[in-house]
Amino acid sequence: MATASKSLMNTYEYMNESAIDKELKCTICTEPFLKPVSLSCQHTFCCECIEQWLDKNCSCPICRECFHLKEETYSPINTQIVNNQLDRLLVRCNQCQQENIARGNFRDHESKCTKKLVACSAADIHCLWRGPRDEQELHVKTCVFQQVRPIVDHLQIQLDSSLKIQEKLEEKLEKQSNDIEFLFAFINQGHTMNKECTKLHGRCQYALRYPNKNKLQFECTVCKSAIRRRHVALHTCSLNDLIQCICESCYEKQYPILEEDEEEDDDDNC
Repeated sequence: MATASKSLMNTYEYMNESAIDKELKCTICTEPFLKPVSLSCQHTFCCECIEQWLDKNCSCPICRECFHLKEETYSPINTQIVNNQLDRLLVRCNQCQQENIARGNFRDHESKCTKKLVACSAADIHCLWRGPRDEQELHVKTCVFQQVRPIVDHLQIQLDSSLKIQEKLEEKLEKQSNDIEFLFAFINQGHTMNKECTKLHGRCQYALRYPNKNKLQFECTVCKSAIRRRHVALHTCSLNDLIQCICESCYEKQYPILEEDEEEDDDDNC
């Protein structure tokens, strides 16, 4: 009996393999070429066959010419005459037993073969049935998984909706956490922060009375970043180092609308 194709897992066999020209056969597997490639020594083999051979050997199976780099050893056979001869070889489908199918058309036949083993259309919801294509429709009519698909689809829609709600709630929770953190900083140790000094300059470490204040670095209570005085947005007038400040970046994240309103007010005043 003819040997079946390697690439299609024994799904077809040649109608008359003994009559096939031996020049069209691979000397490694003795079958008609599949994706033929030629070595630099001009000997031809199936691509899969020679790759397996070269994984363990470094020479041609026929002439024993030695090779060093497998990637540079062979190249595809693109000669139309050879490929046409291979595609015209007649095969028999091992599933439906249809005969005289051109090998080059077998994949098209397989996509319609009534005896090809296929999965249930409810395989995505874990139906394990697998059988001939011409029995699939009958199975689907009685498939329990297919009958509960509307329920599964409805539950999946609900799940997707719940996940979106959860995502929005997580975003809201994160914002609220940031709001709380900002407020804790804003009422730092019970001392509300302000933009401008509310005490004498001599009693405020953040006062801008002296130019060298801009060279000093302060720590933002919210983001913990080191900032220059010119980037301090809010502070509490105190000499106590434990009472810190809030930087412009954190302030703008908390009150972006207020900042825009202030700019509009400035424009109106102009």
